[in-house]
Parts: sequence; C-alpha cells; structure tokens
Amino acid sequence: MTRHTPLHPYARAALVLIGGFWGTVLLLAAAVVILCRT
Repeated sequence: MTRHTPLHPYARAALVLIGGFWGTVLLLAAAVVILCRT
C-alpha cells in the first residue's frame, strides 16, 4: 500500500467550493424557515 498523497490544490478548491455551497444552502433554508414562522 502506498501512502496517501496530500490533497491536490484542485481537490482542496473543490472541497472549499462544496462547503461554501452547502453553507449557503443551509443559510437559505434557515432564512426560509424564519420567514415562514413569522
């Protein structure tokens, strides 16, 4: 078995983009819930 190679810049950027995307989705969902409850 070979050692795991460090994350490539592209993989790191993809993880950051995916994390940011899900962060915005969660924020939008929370905003919708708050607006619906008021």
